Amino acid sequence: MKKLGEYSKEIQSVWVAHEALLRLGFSSDDVYVSCHEENKKEVLDCRLLTQDKDFIINCGIIEDEKFEDFVEEWKSFVKNYNGNEFLEEELVALFDSWPFPQSMWFFVMALTAKGFILPCAQGGCN
Repeated sequence: MKKLGEYSKEIQSVWVAHEALLRLGFSSDDVYVSCHEENKKEVLDCRLLTQDKDFIINCGIIEDEKFEDFVEEWKSFVKNYNGNEFLEEELVALFDSWPFPQSMWFFVMALTAKGFILPCAQGGCN
């Protein structure tokens, strides 16, 4: 099994963005991982689609020739994550090492500036 730290920075980044949205109380049913083409490269996004709004977090660039490898790596990550193969301490350390936790205030401001109502603000977070 691949260790958490062995996954690409793009995989780690999109997981952290996804986790940040979940920690703000958004449902996993409203958070998506997607790619869009830009300048002949695939841009990896974490997208929040809820409240009739769309919020996109760019999480990296995937070169066209590496896209299939990325898809396989993403499938491996999801399988291991859903199978609870990663230690909780590793996940916490990964989350804390990325910019989102350190700048959560700016992240919240960006969401509210787009008109999102944070579930945490309505008592939706534990």
